[in-house]
Amino acid sequence: MTKIPPISEEQFQGIKRQFLQQKMVTCQVVSDSMEPIIMTGDMITVALPTQPLRLFDILVFYQNKKLICHLFVKESQLSKDEYLTSSYNGIVFDFPVKASEVLGVVVSHRLSFFQKIGFLLKMRWRKNQ
Repeated sequence: MTKIPPISEEQFQGIKRQFLQQKMVTCQVVSDSMEPIIMTGDMITVALPTQPLRLFDILVFYQNKKLICHLFVKESQLSKDEYLTSSYNGIVFDFPVKASEVLGVVVSHRLSFFQKIGFLLKMRWRKNQ
């Protein structure tokens, strides 16, 4: 497995500036956190959001010195500038993501109806734990 070097805040801001100019970017996924929707090694297309974020949007964001591709769940109750996200396979939510940490929305992959139902059932199970 290839070790991905950490991305500094300065490097992320440079990536974000370039992304804002191009409006869309293609990159490769290096983890299994979104399988089976996005497989390790898949190429994804990320674009600027064109509408408010919705449940099941797949975000690419910067956190813990890396770019992460996870599902948008909802806005944080503490701040409208923070979002709750989760991997498709995770049983816990990620740390809240600031709007400024979001690079964009994945437009090349979407959840099927059955994947959405499965995720909602997992979320309900999380609440009951």
